[in-house]
Amino acid sequence: MFQKSNWKEPIYKSDLRKVLLYGLLTAILVGILGGALDYALYLVNFNISIGLILLAIAVGIMIRRAYFNYHILYPVLSIPFLLVGLLFLHFTYYSFIFGDVLFTISQPYVYLWYVEMPVLNLINGIKEPNTLYIIYGIFDIVIFAFSFWYCYRLSKGRS
Repeated sequence: MFQKSNWKEPIYKSDLRKVLLYGLLTAILVGILGGALDYALYLVNFNISIGLILLAIAVGIMIRRAYFNYHILYPVLSIPFLLVGLLFLHFTYYSFIFGDVLFTISQPYVYLWYVEMPVLNLINGIKEPNTLYIIYGIFDIVIFAFSFWYCYRLSKGRS
């Protein structure tokens, strides 16, 4: 996978530009859509992040469609794009919860929560002995790990 010979292949500028453009736009737009979907599911007390799965599938497919000649850099770039999309997903989600975008952006904990949210859900389920939150936390960690793996696989061209 990460062999040194894979990095020595030529990178074509047109492919790289399309991967950067498609990946960033998809991450931002689907991240906003995923945050709205997660908030709608939060309203019915379903705390598993379906928006993250949607984001991983969209970023992986769009990066795969963006390049013509394969290079190992393109699937590796899908992971930072997924993190950017996850940031926008959480900005949208907490903007709906708090009701104000500027308040959400100014809070320092929002920048940390978007990466450690699955673990925090599990910890909160253990602190308050509630088996439903523990199950939600375990499912959220599995979905979090699966989404990063699946986004890489989709952008590589193998699903």
